[in-house]
Amino acid sequence: MAKPNSVRCIDCEEQGIDAPCYHQDMSDEALMERLKSELEDIKRDYDYLDKFQFKNSRIQCGNTSIRDHRSDFRHIDFVFSRASTQSCLQFRSLVANELKLRNRPVLPNIEANRVEQKEYLILEQRYKLLVEVTSESNLEDAMVKLEKAIPCLLHLENRISDAMITFLLRRGIKLLEKIMWGLKI
Repeated sequence: MAKPNSVRCIDCEEQGIDAPCYHQDMSDEALMERLKSELEDIKRDYDYLDKFQFKNSRIQCGNTSIRDHRSDFRHIDFVFSRASTQSCLQFRSLVANELKLRNRPVLPNIEANRVEQKEYLILEQRYKLLVEVTSESNLEDAMVKLEKAIPCLLHLENRISDAMITFLLRRGIKLLEKIMWGLKI
């Protein structure tokens, strides 16, 4: 946010301001409507999500654990070449069970099953995020009005500058006191 935009925003253009434009897109009513529309599209296309028990899913997606996800058979990015036969079989079984949990057919090709399962996991993460952001109880927390954000940022910058100047003045006074008491003036 400290770099000026290469293309000036609509407000700066309309006001004819010659200063660099630092305005950034923030969440607003239009964004929330787009997110709600996306959520409705996902619900329509993947009707299982409304009733899906996410806690029953045992497969992981993303890099959220301390362990290497490529060697963990419970992770969708598990690598066969690094694992034992038992881990490979456990991974195959897990992916098949996860597809059955989502009422999807299990194919004989493990890579095809993995790709399909990964798509569902990414979709489900997006779905959970959209539900959380667009929920009525979270609507006020999810939105920051642009008009409120700019004064807060300016206020923060002013407070930091004030604190830095105060710190430097106090430090200078302490150093001066040490010098004066050391010389016994």
